[in-house]
Amino acid sequence: EEEQPEPVPNAEAEAAEAEPEAEIPVLENVNETGKKSGVLRSIFSKKDKPAKRSGDPLLDESAALVIEKGRASVVFLQRRLDIGYTRASRLIDAMERNGLVGPLEESGSREVLMTVEEWEEVRG
Repeated sequence: EEEQPEPVPNAEAEAAEAEPEAEIPVLENVNETGKKSGVLRSIFSKKDKPAKRSGDPLLDESAALVIEKGRASVVFLQRRLDIGYTRASRLIDAMERNGLVGPLEESGSREVLMTVEEWEEVRG
């Protein structure tokens, strides 16, 4: 039976785990006028750069639904709005970033932390 070599730790994987909030540099492109235009903006962790706005037109409708129900979950939004898992998950994440819902609980749902009036104030 052949002897297998000892696995070698992957230094790149360890570095990635050690710095999960590292910034990705901006890639730039020079257009015909000679001006630089950003192709990829720097990416930060949610904690460093919270996104207060979501480009999803269903955010306010989904927020109204979870405020009315008093609980929020991905499955609830999928069923009520007839949308897929990914979109429902992104809506829940946006609500959490904006402080509307709390963190995920063991039950798979989240507590609603705002009233309709407070949500409207946050959304501006």
